[in-house]
Amino acid sequence: MNRIVKVIIAMCLLIISICTASCGQNSSAPTEMTENTETRQKQTEEITETPTEEETQTPTVEYVTEAPAVEEKSIVLNNSYTTRFQAVNAVTYPKFTFDYPDNWTVTKEEVTSDTEIVTLSNSEGAEVKFSTYFYGKDFNFSQRASTFGRVKVTEADGSQFVPSTVQGTDHSDLGVFMVAKLHQTGVMYITNGDSDYRDIDGETEYAVIPKYEVGTKTELSGHYEGEFAFWYNAFVSFIGKDTDGDFTEQEQQEVISILNSFRLA
Repeated sequence: MNRIVKVIIAMCLLIISICTASCGQNSSAPTEMTENTETRQKQTEEITETPTEEETQTPTVEYVTEAPAVEEKSIVLNNSYTTRFQAVNAVTYPKFTFDYPDNWTVTKEEVTSDTEIVTLSNSEGAEVKFSTYFYGKDFNFSQRASTFGRVKVTEADGSQFVPSTVQGTDHSDLGVFMVAKLHQTGVMYITNGDSDYRDIDGETEYAVIPKYEVGTKTELSGHYEGEFAFWYNAFVSFIGKDTDGDFTEQEQQEVISILNSFRLA
């Protein structure tokens, strides 16, 4: 009997020993899992906090350089000129007036018994010319021409000139006037036997003429002072051109402004 009891006690001790060992192992597992979890969190934080290559690159800034704006100069017509044919020749004939800015000067004044020519010029070679020719109404300014030009006439601006009565003749039938743009689009060389116009992109001039002149004009000799004159008991013309054929935009605006100011005094 005593032997049986001893065996039972020994078995109980063995069981208790085995259980104790198992519990010890199980109690250390959470500690290892906790340590592993904390390690993975730290690694995750390090990976998250480490900047990517794209983040470390300096962003590219593009600078767009804009061309400086071209300042348009205001045009102030603070000088005036009045024609003198009437005073010089002691005749009854209208006086004409036009205005011009300070950078233009009167470079020619010529009055004879049958003509008056006044030329305005700037320092770059642009000109505005007033002309009066007391020739017969049927006078042909294109006679003896060796070449003919073709010119497209369009309206560039309005005009202050309003026709009236001259020496008892009413010229109101000339209608409304304009500042016209005269652009040569063709040329025909008569001496070469040309029978039609050759297309060209020619020079541009400006003139004060009636609005009904809009369109294409042909058989022009290039004497615009006569060919783009209007009959006012004489041939009267007021024309702007560039002697070099290369008006700047500023010059064009100044020429148009001067021409627009043309009027009866």
